[in-house]
Amino acid sequence: MARKRVPKMHVIVSWQILPRPPQGSALAQASPLAAAFGDDTSVLDAEMRGVLAPYSWVMPLPNFFVVQVADSQQVQQITNGLVGVATKHQDRIYVLISPPMSGGRYVGRLPNNLWPEINSRST
Repeated sequence: MARKRVPKMHVIVSWQILPRPPQGSALAQASPLAAAFGDDTSVLDAEMRGVLAPYSWVMPLPNFFVVQVADSQQVQQITNGLVGVATKHQDRIYVLISPPMSGGRYVGRLPNNLWPEINSRST
């Protein structure tokens, strides 16, 4: 008897990193160090991506990741890591993580080479 193939589990992760407040703004005055060091969005983005580094993921759109996970423990590790980074940089990073999903089929308009990458993590 053939075993039924179990669809892979995955989550969707997306984030937005806000630029530093301009010098002299009310927000900069509340946190003078934040305005003093210039644009660090790429550093913060690298910190967020570092959380995803151990996992298989694809980014079909800017800051939109399909991340393959094996179980709820990995989902919790990703959630704790990303929310931890966002909390450390409060008011600068917003993050959204979907519930774990199994199977399904994504539709839309993307470059053809991305569909196999997405499907390999979701179906």
